[in-house]
Amino acid sequence: QEFSLPMKARLDLVSANTVYDLKCLADIAPQRWGSILLNGGMFYQAVHYLRGAQECGLQVKDFAWIAVRNTEPYLATIHPPLDDASFDAAESLWRDRLRMVKECKAAEVWPGYDVPERSSLPSYFVSQFTVAP
Repeated sequence: QEFSLPMKARLDLVSANTVYDLKCLADIAPQRWGSILLNGGMFYQAVHYLRGAQECGLQVKDFAWIAVRNTEPYLATIHPPLDDASFDAAESLWRDRLRMVKECKAAEVWPGYDVPERSSLPSYFVSQFTVAP
């Protein structure tokens, strides 16, 4: 509502007051879960899905993950919702990104990469073939 942007989400499971997302991953270890969420961008998804579900009238207050290893041993676990500080940080970044999308749509200008005129291989590789004077 706040951003007047069309949005979508596909919720895997809603139970009681929690939205659950099913993830099949090679690594689901609890001690690395925070880094897995950060590196995979799944923290955005938590905010997006939870806020979207609430906007659609679902009485939910948490978002959690059902994680299944996709390699042996095929373990499964339920990872709990983000703590308040982590959720607040994720929501702040999510709102910033939505603001940027809204501004880009209004201006019809989308940021991209600055692409150099020529591409280069990494110097550590090229230096192997450079002849000394």
